[in-house]
Amino acid sequence: MSCFILTSWGLRITIKLGTKGKICLTCIQRSTMKDFSQSRIAAYENCPQHYKLRYLDRIKPPGSKEGIEAFLGQRVHEALEKLYKELLLSKENSQDELLAYYRERWQANWYDNIAIRKKGHTRKYYFETGLRALKNYWKHYQPFDQARTLSTEFAMEFKVGDFKIKGYIDRLSRSAEGVYEIHDYRTSGFLPNQEKLDSDLQLALYQIGIKAMFPDVKDVLLVWHYLLHDKEMTSVRTEAQLKDMKKQVISLIRDIERDDQFKPRESNLCDWCEYPAYCPAKKLDIQITEKTEKVDVRLKK
Repeated sequence: MSCFILTSWGLRITIKLGTKGKICLTCIQRSTMKDFSQSRIAAYENCPQHYKLRYLDRIKPPGSKEGIEAFLGQRVHEALEKLYKELLLSKENSQDELLAYYRERWQANWYDNIAIRKKGHTRKYYFETGLRALKNYWKHYQPFDQARTLSTEFAMEFKVGDFKIKGYIDRLSRSAEGVYEIHDYRTSGFLPNQEKLDSDLQLALYQIGIKAMFPDVKDVLLVWHYLLHDKEMTSVRTEAQLKDMKKQVISLIRDIERDDQFKPRESNLCDWCEYPAYCPAKKLDIQITEKTEKVDVRLKK
């Protein structure tokens, strides 16, 4: 007897196919996902419908292409990972070595299907943007002795309430004063204000994980590197803030598990969504637009 499991709209349906080809629906139950990441939680906050399509239905976006911004970010991350990994082995990359590695990774991973959505921007523009960001970073931090690097791309797994949280820290370091630093590299053109960073969920969530994994951790500094702006920004969380944030995260995950509608939440992020063909809100927009165009044609006649 073969068994198939279908997951949609937060429901897990188990179907058994008997020897004579008969289908037996044996179980319909709510699927409770116990493993979460900050990106999943953020996806639900941004748009429950997008969360459903991506994480529950696992729909591959039609005609999906990797965006040039994501490609650029990955190549810059790889270069900085190499820089600090080799520093752990007492090898400091020169600026020329760092930029040569970036060029090598760009060329090795480039393919023609990468989407460039901004008008007037080219592959060369984005390549040189990454090059300039790395040059500025090297000049800013060389000889890279501000803190001792403990790990790059540090994989984390920890509990918040009954839920398991997974994530990756771009770089984990410790200062001479014993302060643990959680570093995050950003290649976004957007530069947030301090208030936005002080309420950021991702790195604060990682702080909870670090404190759970390392008993000697007392003080933690959250550090964002906005590479296109050559700007470092920091934030600190108190124990009271972390306690409140745990409650917030648990509440959000419970909302996700209880949700059986996953209504779309329209925002400026809709312009970058991979699922307009599946979204009820976007389908309505398309229908209205098409209807309006037909009316315009009739009026012109």
